Amino acid sequence: LKIPAAPFLIAFILGPLLEDNFRQSLLLSRGDWLIFFSSTICWVFWGLTAMVIGFTVWNNVRRA
Repeated sequence: LKIPAAPFLIAFILGPLLEDNFRQSLLLSRGDWLIFFSSTICWVFWGLTAMVIGFTVWNNVRRA
């Protein structure tokens, strides 16, 4: 596998933090998944995520 070291280390370090905060937010919302769509900042991050994924797919299709 050709995995770059920097993104791997970032994911390795931030992964547990993300999981803990994900679990904590679900506990605070009593299991309601709508907590991830309830505020403007959530929608901004969902939009940024969609743009990054779309850009990556578009670049891969364009190169093929």
